Amino acid sequence: MLVKFSEAQLAELKRLSDKKDYPAAYDYMHSVVKGLADASVGSEAFSDLRAVDTWLVTAKAINSNDRSNVLTDIVRGSIQYSEAKEGRPMSDARFQVASDKLATQTIASVLGNGASSRLISLQPSNQMEWLTSWG
Repeated sequence: MLVKFSEAQLAELKRLSDKKDYPAAYDYMHSVVKGLADASVGSEAFSDLRAVDTWLVTAKAINSNDRSNVLTDIVRGSIQYSEAKEGRPMSDARFQVASDKLATQTIASVLGNGASSRLISLQPSNQMEWLTSWG
């Protein structure tokens, strides 16, 4: 299943990406996906779209270091702990580089295709791939 973006939506997403405003880009993608989810209540696509919507809200909170979202501390803290245990201490700045890298990859996927099936696969269990490639 693809999450399709209109040309106008892609242009806005590119504008936000060019500004490196990744929290706003996540929020914008969230608004698109939420609209699709709201319109698909009762369909097969609904649960996937809601999962992506939730992921985008959480990704925005983590990328912006929004401490009002408990998942920000859980994700940042657990990754930093895991890296420290492996002898690779991770500063907040290093974490931010990795978080921004995930944002740019996610946005590039959408911009490159005009749609993205990758958004559907971005569940918390599938994030280990990028967690092991810190910038």
